[in-house]
Amino acid sequence: YGGGRNDKGQLGLHEYSDKVETPVKLAMNNVNSVSAGKDHTLFTMFDGNVYAVGSNEKGKLGVLTDDIPEGGSTPIPIFVANTGATIKASAGNSHSLAVGYGRMVTSWGSNEDGRLGRELTGEQTWTATADILPKIPSTIMDVSAGGDHNLALEYNGVLYSWGNNRDGQLGLGNFEQVNEPTQMSLHAVSKISAGYDHSLFLTNAGNVYTAGDNTDGRMGLDTREKI
Repeated sequence: YGGGRNDKGQLGLHEYSDKVETPVKLAMNNVNSVSAGKDHTLFTMFDGNVYAVGSNEKGKLGVLTDDIPEGGSTPIPIFVANTGATIKASAGNSHSLAVGYGRMVTSWGSNEDGRLGRELTGEQTWTATADILPKIPSTIMDVSAGGDHNLALEYNGVLYSWGNNRDGQLGLGNFEQVNEPTQMSLHAVSKISAGYDHSLFLTNAGNVYTAGDNTDGRMGLDTREKI
């Protein structure tokens, strides 16, 4: 089901509209998971394929054609190539991530702030082609794309983060941008979630940790400081 803004076709309803106030059933079956970004959506199927719909800003749909150019959009879900057999895909503001059954992580879209976690060719600042992050272990079980930063979690509870860090959302103890996956000091983590400019971590012990911008109390802390 989908509801909310649909000006870029991001709900996958095969048509554009300003907004959808009542959730509508999508014409998609065998969906394993779904991730909603700023104005695009990623669907991971039970067969491991990934489909994308909505805005193609900076190639974040993973396709580049005459019908769907950079900056264009589509209300009809389209197949994303080169992600392999995918466990989960995650949509950021203008980039996308996926982790496959081979535990390899792929990324595509905008590389502003180093959010793709890999180098692009020449003067490229974005790409519509999904490709593997070379500097991350092949034991990743989960990924989460925030507004312009990312989190990745290994089977053993070890964490990695990269991308924009202006609010400390990478949880690395500083505010410096990171262009490739970097291991965090927090361990024994079981769940991760990246918001627009903050991050949440659930440990095996059941404790919740946060990092980043606490505007409007989004980190659950009684402070307006960046953590």
